[in-house]
Amino acid sequence: MKPPVGLLLLLMTSPAYSCFIAPAHLAATPDELISRTETISLATVVNAEAAGNDIVYTFRTVQPVKGSPESEFRIIGEALLYPMQSENFNNHTDQAFWDSRNGRITMHPDCKVHPSFSVGATYLAFLDKPYHSKSFEIINVVRGERQDKWLKYVLGRVGP
Repeated sequence: MKPPVGLLLLLMTSPAYSCFIAPAHLAATPDELISRTETISLATVVNAEAAGNDIVYTFRTVQPVKGSPESEFRIIGEALLYPMQSENFNNHTDQAFWDSRNGRITMHPDCKVHPSFSVGATYLAFLDKPYHSKSFEIINVVRGERQDKWLKYVLGRVGP
């Protein structure tokens, strides 16, 4: 009986099982996320390069939203592998996006958000760490009557 219990305890201390409860910064509401973030950019991914196990994504700012984002910046992330990582919640009109703290990317077992992106896609990027699950949402409709609801919400909170 002792070996299975010891093995179970060993596995529970592994980094892969280290985050049972989301840290407070991941439980932030949209308004708290907007408030705590100094730099927000509407930006398009223009390049992705492998760097070991990571991917270095290069973005070009389409529109500064808050603060003074650089015209071009890089974010280290991971490969885009799963369908959920490309989810835009029907231009963020789905109630599921608003009813939870979740976005298109989720917390990993290390209690951090590891973003992934698609070259050519545009994102509303909250550039300050620690990242939130809503820090990098895909934005398909930037202007007009059908403007993405998350983008419209953030622009409304930030102001002109």
